Amino acid sequence: MLIKMRGRPSHTQERRFRETLFHLITSSGRIQSSELRRQAVQRGISTRTLYKFLKELSDAGIVRREVDEASTPPRVFYHPPSTIGGWLFGHINVERARQIVAKKWTPRKKRERDGMGLAFSRFTNHLISVILDACEMKDEVQAEKYVDLQMQTALSEHVHELFRMCLRQRTVRVDGIPVLAAVADSFLCDADAEEWLKHHAPKWAKPYIGRLPYEFMADILMLKAHKEAAIKDIEQVIEAIETSRSTAALPSSKETH
Repeated sequence: MLIKMRGRPSHTQERRFRETLFHLITSSGRIQSSELRRQAVQRGISTRTLYKFLKELSDAGIVRREVDEASTPPRVFYHPPSTIGGWLFGHINVERARQIVAKKWTPRKKRERDGMGLAFSRFTNHLISVILDACEMKDEVQAEKYVDLQMQTALSEHVHELFRMCLRQRTVRVDGIPVLAAVADSFLCDADAEEWLKHHAPKWAKPYIGRLPYEFMADILMLKAHKEAAIKDIEQVIEAIETSRSTAALPSSKETH
């Protein structure tokens, strides 16, 4: 997709720049800086804008920068974070959270958990309201501008409030497991996802069911508009899981000596 730009990019163009760069990096797996620059220029993104957003994405941990010092001159590569942008890390936290026994919750910790859950539910409700309001607009461009504006104002402030609340509670644990992990677990509907897949998954997706958590499988099938994009995402997640399991199964250096 070619993004035409005159003068300073708008907020919508900036969002599309980031999405385009992230897609280029994730679709390649690992891409050299020169090749990324070439593809970005083909899509209407200037070199200056490219490196500005690459720095932002790198600083945020969304992409990783790697320098090959063995080559002359040193080559620079960009790639997604390991295990699909932290997906596997989050899933492991959720699995640990499921081990929490209800009787171990003290009244104070239960109050904090329920409060965080309520705050996230309210944010979700506000997000849905924004999307529904946008969908009522007849013009797609106007609707997209409305969503962009809400993302930069009201929704942005909500996200920062949630972050500050979670930051205050980050040390609260139950049996060594962060309360935040339990809150995340409460938003997963694995049983609902399993039921949805059972009745609505396309035939081509049937062989993949059971190879990754139901809720993630359902997310990919519902959000990806094209079959090829969905298959690619599914196979990347499966590969990350299998790689992680293989790594975990390897004996440590202490065990081998």
